[in-house]
Amino acid sequence: MGANLNKKAVFHLLEFLGLYSIVFIIIGLFHLFFAKIPPEILGREKYHSILSERVFSSLKWFILCFLITLVVWGVRRAKGRWTLRDLGYRIHESWGKDIWLGVIIFCLFYLIRLPLTIVIFPGRAELAAGTDFYNSLLTSSFPLLFIFLSFLFMALSTLGAAFWEEVFWRGYVQTLFSRKISPATGFFFTAIVFGLGHFFNRPDWEKWGILLALSALISAISFGIAYYLTGSLVSVAVIHFMGNFWSDYPLIVYINRNKKGAYLFIALLAILSLIACLLGRKRVQQLWMKTKELFAGYGWKMALAGILLCIVGLAYDWGMGWLRAVYQKENPVFFGIILIVFAAVTLGISFAYKDKERS
Repeated sequence: MGANLNKKAVFHLLEFLGLYSIVFIIIGLFHLFFAKIPPEILGREKYHSILSERVFSSLKWFILCFLITLVVWGVRRAKGRWTLRDLGYRIHESWGKDIWLGVIIFCLFYLIRLPLTIVIFPGRAELAAGTDFYNSLLTSSFPLLFIFLSFLFMALSTLGAAFWEEVFWRGYVQTLFSRKISPATGFFFTAIVFGLGHFFNRPDWEKWGILLALSALISAISFGIAYYLTGSLVSVAVIHFMGNFWSDYPLIVYINRNKKGAYLFIALLAILSLIACLLGRKRVQQLWMKTKELFAGYGWKMALAGILLCIVGLAYDWGMGWLRAVYQKENPVFFGIILIVFAAVTLGISFAYKDKERS
């Protein structure tokens, strides 16, 4: 039994690494394509250009979400006869409850993360400063309609960016390791690699990297718990979207030299989060019980297995970060070839183990 478990873990890790590499390839091609959009398409006026960039960004993330869904579903369909429902795409009568649960979990974890949020807020503002969008959005010379549309497409762009990550990390990775090994294994592996992997995947986080990665880890825990409770991408997409979108507004205010207003907004969101948790206290109790089941119900060995497996995922993130720093700018073609070869080899080997029995 143990040998069979080790064998499954190795082949599923190889599958994960192969698909993870394909995701990097797709994202790289998308950034390359959208970077070559002629400036005249975006508009001659500065605010036209900024708004058009938001529209194209929204389109980019939703197309990316479709492609990544297609890739991971195709591989899982071939190896394990998965359907889109297995990836978390499910339409059912409780979707409204899933959204409300997502709101409650976001609010609860926002309160937990609040001290860390305040500490790293100046660092996040420093990283965001310098972009035309953040620096110019609240400039009074822009039309009110522009500001409204900018926020609208910023929200859509944030939702698209959050959704593709949830399709891959929760819909695919957490489901795969939860079914094939244990829910505790899938949870810990996904949360740690996704959260701490931000430290290696974001070179611009050099100054605040550890604290920002810790914040991402806390968010990843909330995503994983929500997915364990519902099995639906709706809840985790709501949490991810709210976390990303609501963190952008105080940054905009802060960058536009209104520090007091930015911190007041953070405090207001904390108050609203507390009210939401009080209104949804039954959901909080349910969350507590299911979380105890996830952490204690499957045994410490299964949890430890997820923690040990994540070493491979973090080593991969470190290696990708090093390769990007060395080759991506100077020799992007060579960097792309390395990714393609690695994806082909790892994914190809993983097909030696086919699990046709659905859980």
